[in-house]
Amino acid sequence: MHIANIFTSMRIILAPLCITFILWDVPHSKIIAFSIYVLASLTDALDGYFARRMHKISDFGKYFDPLADKILNISVLFSLALTVNALWCWSAVSIIVMREIAVAFVRRWGSPNGISRAANNNGKIKIFAQIFAVCALILDVAIAPYLLWLAVIFSLYSGVYNVSVWRIRSRKYEPQQ
Repeated sequence: MHIANIFTSMRIILAPLCITFILWDVPHSKIIAFSIYVLASLTDALDGYFARRMHKISDFGKYFDPLADKILNISVLFSLALTVNALWCWSAVSIIVMREIAVAFVRRWGSPNGISRAANNNGKIKIFAQIFAVCALILDVAIAPYLLWLAVIFSLYSGVYNVSVWRIRSRKYEPQQ
């Protein structure tokens, strides 16, 4: 296993640890959860950097990198929604999760047809918005709700863009009558 895949695996391992400190009411638990989440989020950038730099793009990385992102962000968002326990938070988290599921299905559907889709700027902006929103929620910053809804907007835009691109590309692979 090369270093990029180790970083991807670290993100999966760090997710439950972060959740533990989000839900655990002990001194400095929020700072610890924040630190773990930031570290886990950095592994996302690092795994991509090392995979490209060392020319070690693997099937493991292609599958587990987006899965690790979803495990980390969705589980942490659900944990934060539990601690905030407000309708606005549950609504925003539900929209983000539905978007992630929809895009995962579209990616899976496109894969057997030979359609491959690399990360684009929309997806990168979406993940940065989610990371900032999660950090603000963990630290209970006053603007956290606004950042979370901004992340929802970027998530929806990115999701609609991904689905529309997949639909256009998939038409090339439909049998002609």
